[in-house]
Amino acid sequence: MADYSLNFILVLSDLIVFSSWRRFLQDFLIGNKSRKSARKIYVQQTIKGKILLDYIEPLLEFNQDIFKVYYRIYVCMVVTVIPQYIISLALILLFKEFAGYFLGIMSFFKIVLFLVVRVQCDALRRSKYAFKNSRRKKEYKLKKEHTKDSSKCLKKKKK
Repeated sequence: MADYSLNFILVLSDLIVFSSWRRFLQDFLIGNKSRKSARKIYVQQTIKGKILLDYIEPLLEFNQDIFKVYYRIYVCMVVTVIPQYIISLALILLFKEFAGYFLGIMSFFKIVLFLVVRVQCDALRRSKYAFKNSRRKKEYKLKKEHTKDSSKCLKKKKK
């Protein structure tokens, strides 16, 4: 009985983690576009696109690098969810004493993944990337012009 309750906790933690990660990744698009246009884009996607959220990356103008990191973690979670349940059911049926350890470890990882996203969100669960002020502008490096006057200033400072 206890093994099945741990399996229920694993399913519940997966639902919470996936919903928080999906909302977090969609906040990147909301920060680049607007909430209304992000919703229109989401509605136009296929089921595969809605699950994997692969349509977001080509539409991003800002915060692309950090999005790629979080997106890889999300894809790993999606890919490993079915093998995770197959292993947990096999352990429950064959090795009941190890099933609790496996389910406990998996639940711990889900809590850590949830906290990674939750720390970056405010009380209304909007991430810092959902706002227009999160847009990082490209830094333009100014060329240093070496003139006679500036080289004299540098020499004076060195003395």
